[in-house]
Amino acid sequence: MRQMINRMIFLMVIFVFAAVCRVASAAPFTVSGWQIHKNDEAHINRMIDLAAKHGVNHMQLSHDIIMYIEDITKDPARAAVINRAAQRARQKGIGIFVWSHEFNTDDMLVCLDPDSKQGRAFWKKRQDAYRKALAQTPDIAGIILSFGSSHPDPWSLMCSCSWCAKHDNADRVSLILNKIGDVVIDEFGMTLYARTFIHTPEELDWMGQALRNTPPRPGLAVMTKCVPQDWEPFYPHNPLIGNVGGHPQIIEMDLAGEYWGRSKLLVDLTDYLQYRMRHARDKGAAGFVVRTERGADSLLGAPNEINLFAYEKLFDNPDADADEIRLEFIKSHYGLDPESQDAKALLEIHKLSFDVTMKMYYVLGFWALEKGSDLTESATFPALLRGRSIALYDPSFEQRYQKLDNIDEDTFLKIMFEKQEAAMQSSANLDALEAIGSLKTEHARALRTVLENHERATRVWLVANGALWSAYMYKKTGQDKHREWALDFADYLDRYAEQLPAAQYPGGPAQIAAFLSNFHKELPGAPATPDMDWPPWHKFYDPVFIHE
Repeated sequence: MRQMINRMIFLMVIFVFAAVCRVASAAPFTVSGWQIHKNDEAHINRMIDLAAKHGVNHMQLSHDIIMYIEDITKDPARAAVINRAAQRARQKGIGIFVWSHEFNTDDMLVCLDPDSKQGRAFWKKRQDAYRKALAQTPDIAGIILSFGSSHPDPWSLMCSCSWCAKHDNADRVSLILNKIGDVVIDEFGMTLYARTFIHTPEELDWMGQALRNTPPRPGLAVMTKCVPQDWEPFYPHNPLIGNVGGHPQIIEMDLAGEYWGRSKLLVDLTDYLQYRMRHARDKGAAGFVVRTERGADSLLGAPNEINLFAYEKLFDNPDADADEIRLEFIKSHYGLDPESQDAKALLEIHKLSFDVTMKMYYVLGFWALEKGSDLTESATFPALLRGRSIALYDPSFEQRYQKLDNIDEDTFLKIMFEKQEAAMQSSANLDALEAIGSLKTEHARALRTVLENHERATRVWLVANGALWSAYMYKKTGQDKHREWALDFADYLDRYAEQLPAAQYPGGPAQIAAFLSNFHKELPGAPATPDMDWPPWHKFYDPVFIHE
């Protein structure tokens, strides 16, 4: 009982601290969180100390650290690291939350009926998993409970009893929240966040229904990504924001670029963050949890630290002027006078970087090629086009989706002009940097590195997209000229790979080799027809980077 009282006192202190900060800054948000992925205690401790200096009051341990609650009970050393981190964070006014997934069971056929003997046994097993884990980590503030990408997802588990015939998938999620909440909230006095990450529009509907059907209770909250699925910047706002039945809600966002170069490219998200954060404010969100790292890659210390700087400014005032935020960062990080021409030139580099990156990675607004930052290995087929289509969440994109899925030469041209524009803009950014003479050496070197990476990557993506979409068009049309285009693009890419440094990321020689290996498996042999004219876009494009 004393442990629960102490826990509730701590959570009340966190809430009051957040509320005081909110009043002091006139910010519309109270929860400022970071998400930590790297499983290294020294790293976790450094991040806790740094987070405290940034005014963070909520921190999540996830991914390589913990993904299932049983990770704690199966590994006492991991449990000890987590609890020490929680103690350290508590001293700095930060609550530590750990990730878990449900269901976590190897039994694919169970009874979920909470009133049956079999069902009670099943739920006791799941609740006991949390009791054991939380007893080993009593200093954490709570659990972030996910359902998508679980083992298995709630809607994938087969149920052997009549209860499931009378209840839908939303009821399953509600039941999980209540059963796990009884342990996390009632027995341990912690907070349970329902993380709404999903993979399909139907799953999104089930999550929303479940939350709206679950009565609010102290200790139950919701975490929702700013977009409906994974980090696709062209997706509409997540429709669950402000639509979860009155539960307190925080918004999850990625500042580290899991699918945008992992901070190896300059990607200034200031305008994008403002777009998402204003919407969250208007829908009554309590705050945010942001990703500052992905695996070993972090924005901290990289030019992409602009994104954390902008997030913190917008946290205090979502209506702040985006360019003024950038100029303030340029002054503090690069030491340039905001009124100087060099600062204004760097401002334009920052603003253009987002456009360059989105045109490079996405295809006419669609996430088509790879669930990651590196070059796809699906070399003749847009592997993500269907399952992650923006049209699934915004029907106005359906016509464009049909154009891509049934590609013709006009659509192919649009794709190639988009990729060519990314390459030209990237080159312009690098040229603009060379003209800035007042940057400190170390900052200029770091910025030049990411801009050079960016320029090389845009060229790789330009030619790889030419090969992939030509091959896809050949599969659709059967026209030999489309096959020849694909083979010519592949030949260009092979020659360009020879010029790249081995450490190039993304789109380095090894990844290109994997792409081309799969390409030639799918589209083998030499051209079956005499040489033909290139597609029309070629006359506008001088491949100067291919040195014969």
